[in-house]
Amino acid sequence: MEPKQFKTQQELIQYTRKALHKKQWTFLRKLLPYHPHPKRQPRSFQYRKNTLFLLYEDHQESVSWKAMVRGVFKGPAETRLSRYNADLKAAARNEVQDQIRHLRRKGMHVGHDFQQGKRFDDLLRDFLRPITQVQLQKDKEWRFRDRTLGEEWAKYHAAHAVLRMELPADNLRGNKGFKRSNWSHRLCPRDHDMASLPERVHTPPQGAEK
Repeated sequence: MEPKQFKTQQELIQYTRKALHKKQWTFLRKLLPYHPHPKRQPRSFQYRKNTLFLLYEDHQESVSWKAMVRGVFKGPAETRLSRYNADLKAAARNEVQDQIRHLRRKGMHVGHDFQQGKRFDDLLRDFLRPITQVQLQKDKEWRFRDRTLGEEWAKYHAAHAVLRMELPADNLRGNKGFKRSNWSHRLCPRDHDMASLPERVHTPPQGAEK
């Protein structure tokens, strides 16, 4: 089966869930390119505790299989927006890695305690509220191109984030009950604005719609 053969998202979700339990990794390899944040093909897959892991030679990485399913049914503009959102959040996380790295423990993720503080998305949204442009640049990993902005975000995160240890499945779900939204659409570059830019740079246009 090919991901594009399914007529509805719900049908694909049901099929993928069965494929995960039956360890049908060939189908997962076909589905992986639809993830909003590009992933290279792993040596193998593992599905445990409701979480999908990509197994590489030197490490493993947990991913959201439902994000892949959603990617199958998105059009070009929506896919571009989703990818920019993923890259923006990746850049924001990379800017604060020094605050999180020392807390990591094997088999656990570092999450944001939304009961005593705010979720990561909420912190980033609040920080970016007065900002109309965010350029991203990638060398080895995504970062804010404006280094002053990156430093200001790191300080803001350090002052407002309440961190806690979470199981991978809980961390990937973003905690049930949280209504996700594409709040960063106003920062996203449009296709024609990207034509003359290097592949490793995201530059939102001036006066992007809010």
